[in-house]
Amino acid sequence: MDNKVTHGVQVRKLPKILKHERAAKILKKDGFKEALTAVGKLDPTADSVVFLKVKELTDLLRGLASTELQRVRQERKPQQLLRDLATAIKTVSRTADFKL
Repeated sequence: MDNKVTHGVQVRKLPKILKHERAAKILKKDGFKEALTAVGKLDPTADSVVFLKVKELTDLLRGLASTELQRVRQERKPQQLLRDLATAIKTVSRTADFKL
C-alpha cells in the first residue's frame, strides 16, 4: 500500500478509503485514484471539491443564525445571493436532467 499513496495530500483522504473494505482492496490492487473513485460513488464529497462545497454550504444554510436570517429579510444583496444560488441549482438540475 505504501507505494500506492504517492502524494502527501492523499494522506488526508486515506481514512475515507480505508473505511470502505472494497475501496481499501482497490487501493492495494489499482492505486489511490481508483480507490478514491470507488469511494466517490458512495460519498461524492470524497472525490469532488464541488460536491464537498455543496455539502458545506447546505450545512451552513441549515444552521443559519438568526442574525443572517434577519439580514436576508431586510437586505436585497443577501436575497440576491440566495436567488442566484437557487438559479444555479435549477440550471444544474435541468442540464443534468434530474428533478429537484
